[in-house]
Amino acid sequence: MKQKKLLMTGSAGFIGSAVIRHIINNTNHRAVNIDKLTYAGNLEAISSIENDDRYSFKKLDICNFSSGIKKTVEWYLKNKDWCESIRETSYKGQRLGIISK
Repeated sequence: MKQKKLLMTGSAGFIGSAVIRHIINNTNHRAVNIDKLTYAGNLEAISSIENDDRYSFKKLDICNFSSGIKKTVEWYLKNKDWCESIRETSYKGQRLGIISK
């Protein structure tokens, strides 16, 4: 399977950490974890994968434009190949808002 780079938000929480651990432990995909680390965020939940070369963590508030949304958009712009692969495969563009009806 072709390796993909996944951008996930809130993945230091209970459910998100389980998903991201599953991805790193059971696939060949890369994962970027963005989390604000509020009351529900717990870096211990992802400590078993923190040193994996395919995993990276960024502490960001995606609701804060200058630090969160702006950096998230910059990530998408730098990773256009990833966006294109999603648009061309399972989502066919609908969920990304790039197909007009």
